[in-house]
Amino acid sequence: MKKINGISGNIFLRSKLIICRIIVAMVILIVTLLLNGCTYVVSISMPAWSPDGSNIAFSRNTGIWVVNADGSNQTILTKAAQPYTFWEVWCGDPTWSPDGSKIAYYSQKWTNGDIFVINSDGSNKINLTSSSADEYSPVWSPDGSKIAFSKNDNVWIMNADGSNKINLTNNMISGSGTAWSPDGSKLAFGTILEKGNLDIWVMDADGSNKINLTNSNADEYFPVWLPDGSKIAFVSGVFFASGDIWVMNASGRNKINLTNKPGLYWNHAWSPDGSKLAFSSGAKEKLDIWVMNSDGNGKTNLTNKPEAYRGLVWSPDGSKLAFVSGDIWTINADGSNRINLTGIK
Repeated sequence: MKKINGISGNIFLRSKLIICRIIVAMVILIVTLLLNGCTYVVSISMPAWSPDGSNIAFSRNTGIWVVNADGSNQTILTKAAQPYTFWEVWCGDPTWSPDGSKIAYYSQKWTNGDIFVINSDGSNKINLTSSSADEYSPVWSPDGSKIAFSKNDNVWIMNADGSNKINLTNNMISGSGTAWSPDGSKLAFGTILEKGNLDIWVMDADGSNKINLTNSNADEYFPVWLPDGSKIAFVSGVFFASGDIWVMNASGRNKINLTNKPGLYWNHAWSPDGSKLAFSSGAKEKLDIWVMNSDGNGKTNLTNKPEAYRGLVWSPDGSKLAFVSGDIWTINADGSNRINLTGIK
């Protein structure tokens, strides 16, 4: 196990992350202010299926929306003044509570971001964090009692009502996805320590027993647990540039390269039964959606039309995939019946 001590050289990285967020917020604000009253700028974020598969939540600029799985009944649950107020710039990362009664999401303001929760019918909007720091990327625990989130590039946890906030990583500079194990006992996350590259770590849900699972000279990031909790899929290579999708046991042993074709890989996601792994692959804005068997065999291109596909998620029954390509779309798991649900593009 790698010792957790020292963060020399990482101050520069933290500064870069903060500067990037400020620049993104400034660009969004300036563009939308220039276009205010002329053209409404549409930005749609990663979709999220409701646990029963009947609805899909997504963000469109400053609003959290819900649409039926067949594309009917688009409903905005929460919004700022349109197109923007000066202080509320963007919101995203909608995620359903396991019982489907609530949606947590991130709201970016000019100076910071906060985690909010709202009932699935749009009632009872609550700011759970309400601080001057930047909180984002909420993830419900499998039993719905807690929410993990990022704050100042650390992994935090809080009760579902916003109480009892705890910093679990304490300046480990995590920044490549936090994922609960299916049984809720552990959290996997990507972090940077002495070597300056990303590694996949796992820890108990209370922050104890931190273990580096990858510990290599490559960047390893975006851990995704197999639904039975026995394995973790991740990307290994150069962060957001080139790599392959790998899988390893939850202990970090038996690492296997599933793609064996270095490239840009995004949004890898296990099917609910764990038999398939979907992912986006290509060259930046020219991606296709692929599905392969859990052992890396049977790779199938579902789209054969390179676009900027992102936000890839399976329906709870494993029959469809939802994704973003300008709008929210769905496609059958065999590549048939591609449908535009939101109709903006």
